Amino acid sequence: MKIDTDAAGDELDLIKVYVWVMVAVTVVACGVVWYMNGRVEETRKRIEYARKSLVPFAEAKQEIVSMLNVYTANKEDEARLQPLTWFSRVWQRKGINDQSVRPGRWLEKYNSKGNFDENFIELKFNNKSPLTREQIGGFCHEVERASTRLRLIELKLRRAGRKDSYEDDAWSGSVTVGYRKARIRGE
Repeated sequence: MKIDTDAAGDELDLIKVYVWVMVAVTVVACGVVWYMNGRVEETRKRIEYARKSLVPFAEAKQEIVSMLNVYTANKEDEARLQPLTWFSRVWQRKGINDQSVRPGRWLEKYNSKGNFDENFIELKFNNKSPLTREQIGGFCHEVERASTRLRLIELKLRRAGRKDSYEDDAWSGSVTVGYRKARIRGE
């Protein structure tokens, strides 16, 4: 039997090429697996870092939710839209008669000296049904306690009744309640 040497050499060359290609593919596959394994570890580290970073965000979320709950409980929109309802609840909690206090309406003005907008409402204490200083002070304190934004801007008091009765603790006048907002340039 005669062996053709040229054909056997071609087959050996083809097998050698196949083996080298498979070795190259194996090396490339191992490199890809090694690279991806490194990326997976890097991704795991980033995920762990992100989870640790979420703790301050969760705390901030709780603070924001509690602030929103306070705002909802205060019903400050009601104080703005329905002042008689909101303020009457405040003075009734302090035991003040409904005829003693008359709320006005909300006003807005610009204070050029301080460069701020002022939103306010004036509540008048009736001269015919005067209050004691303790009642007025308790009412003013309750307004500020019941709201996170509303503050006393001005308090004007005068003795009610006769001018010569200094022993009577009867006062009338007005209190201005509201809030201020700084004016930003360009508004």
